[in-house]
Amino acid sequence: MMRSMLLSLTSILLLSGPSTLKAQAQPPVTIVSKPVAGAFPLAGSKNAAPLFFDAGETKVIDIASKAFAEDVQRVTGLRPAIRNDQQPVAKYAVIAGTIGQSNLIDKLISSKKITVDSIRNKWETFLIAVVDQPFAGMEQALVVAGSDRRGTAFGLFELSGMIGVSPLYWWADVHPEKKQSLYVTKGSSLIGPPSVKYRGIFINDEMWGLAQWSAKHLDKDVQSIGPKTYEKVFELLLRLKANYIWPAMFYETKPFYYFPGNPQTADDYAIVVGSSHCEQMLRNNISEWDVFFEEEYKEKKGAWRYDLNKLQIHRYWNDRVKQSKNYESTYMIGMRGVGDSDMPGSATKEEKIALWNNIVRDQRAMLEEHTGKAASEVPQLFCPYNEVLDWYRTGKMEIPEDISMLWVDDNHGYVRQLPTSNEQQRTGGHGMYYHFSYLGPPESFIWLSTVAPALTSYEMTKSYAYGADKLWIFNVGDIKPAEMEIELAMEMAWDINKWTPEKAY
Repeated sequence: MMRSMLLSLTSILLLSGPSTLKAQAQPPVTIVSKPVAGAFPLAGSKNAAPLFFDAGETKVIDIASKAFAEDVQRVTGLRPAIRNDQQPVAKYAVIAGTIGQSNLIDKLISSKKITVDSIRNKWETFLIAVVDQPFAGMEQALVVAGSDRRGTAFGLFELSGMIGVSPLYWWADVHPEKKQSLYVTKGSSLIGPPSVKYRGIFINDEMWGLAQWSAKHLDKDVQSIGPKTYEKVFELLLRLKANYIWPAMFYETKPFYYFPGNPQTADDYAIVVGSSHCEQMLRNNISEWDVFFEEEYKEKKGAWRYDLNKLQIHRYWNDRVKQSKNYESTYMIGMRGVGDSDMPGSATKEEKIALWNNIVRDQRAMLEEHTGKAASEVPQLFCPYNEVLDWYRTGKMEIPEDISMLWVDDNHGYVRQLPTSNEQQRTGGHGMYYHFSYLGPPESFIWLSTVAPALTSYEMTKSYAYGADKLWIFNVGDIKPAEMEIELAMEMAWDINKWTPEKAY
């Protein structure tokens, strides 16, 4: 019975889910280690093709280009030069850039050397193509053209994966197979858009592993998880074609915004920053309210009760919106207790829901004031976690249609509730918050992942079939125990047909 259900669900998804690799007039590009007719020589004979990108591109293109050059060196021992010339001078070269942001890419489009109609204005989509005589004096180019900045970065990291560099090369000491030469076969590949718009991880319960390790090694200067550690986290996300983070927020970890370098690093790596179901408006309450409020505001804090202490709490949220307005962010709306507990305040459920509704109205006014946009244009999430799901089921919570519903599992891998056919019509869409790691009973203080891949695949493909395709976020503890699960989840989020349930055993 279970297997027939899985196969039935898979059939639906195969019919409805987006395809990552589009059909092409040319064959898709591949990587080989020996020359074949028409192939582009990426590395070999003591030389590596230089990589050109426009100096006016965003920071993530520079980051991805340097990482790709290092990857070629990891495999072949040859490091490509990186150049920003407006007119490339080389017999063979890699040319990477974003449509509308790169003069090099736009020249190739205008000269009809590449066609990008099928990816223009798409979300995180890219073209990889071998192009003959792209510019005067140039024999051949390997072109990576992205629909947006992440699309371009993903295209470069797609090539890194094709030459044999694992996304976990640093986190899990995965060393690529050495090769003397690399050739890219003649062809063209269009990849994207992703099945799920926002795809990422939640670093949580990190005090036993990542927090202590970071303080002793990468971020010794700040003695916490700081910009140097987040550089490695964000690189991992880009290599997995992920784009989203809920930063570490547990005890012993300083808040993400405590170090200005953290949000700036996220922006450099084009990573969208959100916060967990108990951290509204990008505030880390465990630290920022409990520990650092008086340092920030130079005054005693009152109770964490909006009904009694609205002025302080409103200012606390409002200031974070002002601080984050120029970065790509999502905002968790509503309110819960500090440290992942029930919202304190009014005595009855009905009174708490009425207070919650007022809070959301105030929060949306903050977003409009500081972003200069209608609240409906600012990404917001509502997560019916634990007791909040009971409130939601009363039908009395006022949740504007543009807010994305972020459904949850039961902390152990089984989804608690999914949207009805009426709920699926919400303009804000739906997402899923899923636990690979959970600190609590019955595991108690065991934070290793105990969720089987097949269960993850079944629950997430089911969620996708019910419309949860706006955002997927996975609680991964401190990353290290859950490498396989993270890779599985991000591959599914990029292409829902990659790991259907019958494949994930």
